[in-house]
Formats: sequence, structure tokens, C-alpha cells
Amino acid sequence: MVIPPVVLTYGLLGVIPFLAPPLAGLMFPVIKDSAALVLALYTGLILSFLGGARWGFANAQPGPNTAVVSLSMLPTLAG
Repeated sequence: MVIPPVVLTYGLLGVIPFLAPPLAGLMFPVIKDSAALVLALYTGLILSFLGGARWGFANAQPGPNTAVVSLSMLPTLAG
């Protein structure tokens, strides 16, 4: 299976927001607390997005599965 270059590029670029705050905190120790907060907030945002996307796909089906809809809320609640 070959990953299309545009998909691979965006996938790899999507890792930057998860790596930048810890690296910034290591390079500039004075901002480590702010960098940790930024990382936590971004992670929560992504978890909410993933939970919402799964919830939307589940509810788009006629007669959505209650377990799937309920489980799809877990990432949002964790975020």
C-alpha cells in the first residue's frame, strides 16, 4: 500500500504541534510550564475533535448503535 505524498506530508506535519512544546520547553526552560500547558490544551482539542468526528459518523447511520455513540464520547470527555 502506497501512501499518497500529500497525505503523508500532512500526516507528518500534524506531529509538529505535539513535538514543538516539549522541545521548546527543553530549549528554553523558562517557558516549560507554558509549553506544557499548550501541549495539554492542544491534546484536549484533538481528542475532542476525534470524539466528535466518530460521534458524527456513528449518528449518520440509520439507527445508530448506542454503544458506538457512547464510546465515541470518551475522547471528548478525556480532552
